Amino acid sequence: MRMKLEHIKDYVQDRMSKARYRHTVGVMETAKRLAVVHGVDPEAAQVAALIHDVAKEQSSHQIKAMLKLKYETDILQYDERLWHGVMGAIVAADVLGILNKDVVSAVRFHTTGRPGMSELEKVLFVSDYIEPNRASPGCVKVRELYQETGDLDRAVYEILTHHSIAHPDIEAARSYYKEKVGL
Repeated sequence: MRMKLEHIKDYVQDRMSKARYRHTVGVMETAKRLAVVHGVDPEAAQVAALIHDVAKEQSSHQIKAMLKLKYETDILQYDERLWHGVMGAIVAADVLGILNKDVVSAVRFHTTGRPGMSELEKVLFVSDYIEPNRASPGCVKVRELYQETGDLDRAVYEILTHHSIAHPDIEAARSYYKEKVGL
């Protein structure tokens, strides 16, 4: 990674509320644990986790302007809650100099998922949902399911079934992982 983990932590912490940073640290710790279990580079998982919500608290106006500047306008036709994934990928690559395409992709797709995600993408997707600071019934259910089974694909599918936002990647990923886990 071009930037050291501590520098990335400082960068994202400066751009987040305390509550968002607390969530981010929870995701980072969870991603590191899951990475080790699933044979993923723990540093890559930590970097992706740190960056995943870097744009979450930016205004819609700021994100929209940057997405247009970078010709990443497809996401703009969907719910604004999805925009920060694409924006975070831009920050990862262009601002933080992250050269690992899997890290950038994990950040990009952490809001929607996609069919055939890499192990790193799945680790971030699941970690974002099951990190210990989240207490909604859906999060608790998926956290318990993952703890019982250790099945990353099943956890991805369960998260996608709880996803209430419409987006083609979400729908395609839901179908893909439903078939993959045999449901």
